[in-house]
Amino acid sequence: MAVPGTEVYYNPVCPLNDNIVTITHLHEFNDGKGVYVEFYNNKNLEGNPDVTGYYDALNFSTFGAYGFADGVNTEDLSIRVTGKYTATFTGEMKYNINTDNGYLLKINGETVEEAAAGGGRGRRGGVQYKSFNVVEGQTYDVMIEYKRGTDHFATFKADICERKPVEYETVAKDVADADVIIVIGGISAQMEGEGGDKATIELPEVQRDLIRAMHATGKPVVVVNCSGSAMAFGCLEGQYDALIQAWYPGQGGSQALAEVIFGDHNPGGKLPVTFYASNDDLPDFLDYSMENRTYRYFRGVPQYAFGYGLSYTTFEVGKGKLSKKSMKADGSVKVTVPVQNTGDREGTETIQVYVKALDYAEAPIKSLKGFAKVSLKPGEKTKAEIVLDGESFEYYDPSIDELSTRPGRYEILYGTSSLDKDLKSLGFVVKL
Repeated sequence: MAVPGTEVYYNPVCPLNDNIVTITHLHEFNDGKGVYVEFYNNKNLEGNPDVTGYYDALNFSTFGAYGFADGVNTEDLSIRVTGKYTATFTGEMKYNINTDNGYLLKINGETVEEAAAGGGRGRRGGVQYKSFNVVEGQTYDVMIEYKRGTDHFATFKADICERKPVEYETVAKDVADADVIIVIGGISAQMEGEGGDKATIELPEVQRDLIRAMHATGKPVVVVNCSGSAMAFGCLEGQYDALIQAWYPGQGGSQALAEVIFGDHNPGGKLPVTFYASNDDLPDFLDYSMENRTYRYFRGVPQYAFGYGLSYTTFEVGKGKLSKKSMKADGSVKVTVPVQNTGDREGTETIQVYVKALDYAEAPIKSLKGFAKVSLKPGEKTKAEIVLDGESFEYYDPSIDELSTRPGRYEILYGTSSLDKDLKSLGFVVKL
């Protein structure tokens, strides 16, 4: 990384949307080996196990053509989980077991639960926790048995764990010596995805509380938001020093994120959606008009605008020129925009061109019609060129019930985002 000798302290403070922290103990079973799992290629735990192994996590499924383990059937199968655990605390030990066909749980040879069904399996449903008591220093023999059901997919997921409230003050003490605090959060497929939308664009409350607690330390706070859609950060205004929108970055995302945070890579991304400040900026759910929807019709001030994005360098956009002042519907016009990197790092800027109709009240406020991405070394200059044709001036024509190039007066807006303050204007006319 770009900062030699940097030490990174990692703390999984809280779940995405729960103020209770889950501390798993599976890895402590069997003197630190993890729980022992026996896989049988039959549904009744008969004979000798076909596959065995130690695991510190229990998350098995045949969904997506996967199997529980190499050499284990996907249809005829059963498993037995065993392990000895020496309690490191006194109190309630929580457990959750999620299967497609029920399970049997025994502790010290006594049946604690025999479930005919496997509990809540909904993709966005909450995990169901139950508990048994433990005493520090005492050893407990735990056994879980599972037999494959008749569902299309086999599922066996389980955890034995503690559940504690998030301790923001403790976290603040842990990072007291840090130079910068990085909070990585957002949402997941538990809260949005195919077949289900999130109920709010606000960050979950537990994450908002965490960011505020980290800001209260007086240290710079960088927030990394992972989501597949726009989120609202208005209630956190002034509570963080930088925000990175990481979307759902995939398997190489951590490396890419580290390179951006530590300065090895200069980011140049631009938002493809509008980030509103709060739920209050959105129209009523049952309002199907376009009023105040997307940057094209939103009359308020977004928190982060469509097309917006920062870089570790700076750019100056000069006075643009049009190749002509007017054109016919079948013509075209070239927009030329001078750009200079005025910072001390090589970087990329995206020059955006929007069109605003002046003679049609029903037209959008502005619409993106073209863009050009330029990469420049420090001090380097170039000219971005974007060509607009007749389609760039198309609007709905009720007389023909179709889109058509509309004659009239226009503003051609160019700049680095859809915000008015980031745009400059050139007058233009489309003729019959």
